[in-house]
Amino acid sequence: MPTLNKVFLEVFGEALIPLGFKKIKGRHPYFVRLVGDEIIHVITCMKKPVPTPGCKEFTILGGIATVYRQNITLDWSPLENSNWFSEIMNFYINNNSFNINDEVRKSLDSFLFDEDIIVNEMKRSLKVTEKHILPLLNDVITLNSCIDFFYKYIPGITYIRSNEKLNYEYPKNTDGEGLLYIKTNYRGDFKERIQSYVSNFEYAYKTGIFTKETYEKQCKDIKEGYIEQKTRCDKIFNNPELYSRCMAELDRRKAANIETLRSYGLDI
Repeated sequence: MPTLNKVFLEVFGEALIPLGFKKIKGRHPYFVRLVGDEIIHVITCMKKPVPTPGCKEFTILGGIATVYRQNITLDWSPLENSNWFSEIMNFYINNNSFNINDEVRKSLDSFLFDEDIIVNEMKRSLKVTEKHILPLLNDVITLNSCIDFFYKYIPGITYIRSNEKLNYEYPKNTDGEGLLYIKTNYRGDFKERIQSYVSNFEYAYKTGIFTKETYEKQCKDIKEGYIEQKTRCDKIFNNPELYSRCMAELDRRKAANIETLRSYGLDI
């Protein structure tokens, strides 16, 4: 039986390589596209856990990373990296205010890889990827558009967290992109950043997808979280010594991550 990774690399490679993606070195199925020397676009696939015995499914994931996170870890499996990837379903839901019917869900969320149909299913997943993932990645070409992308699809990795060593991020938070606020000199109050996200919650509440309690809790949590973000950004901006250390750390990360990307066979 053809392996999932082999079929993925063949079918997606034919479509993605002409668009600037490259299969990186290593045993995991990552196609990566460089945007300058700061941003990467990633598309991959993995088996999907399913409750039905004997039923095998796969999912396609897309993601973005910058060289300003602690580490780019594409030697890890897609499952290990799944906290900074999104499945097609997640992209669709966030672009449609959580509104989705069963027919659409099935078309986006269920790709089978039995021997007789895996190639056709992979081709179908490619068409869905071209519709629901690639256009979103194509728009992310600046650090500010990276932040907007993270806010909408993977908001957790934009948090600036505190620790004893540097006072702004967990040392093992490898996928954290919170320091992009410092790199881009963002001094806003985050209201414009969270507005589209909160609008999705409002739509979900008005259409009955969220209960009133869920809606209010979601809004409360996200607003409190980004008030805390501003406090931590201000702490860095207003402390020259801390700001200097932060900028030095960003330079260190960029240099280290560029070497990592080169080790994957990328020309950067």
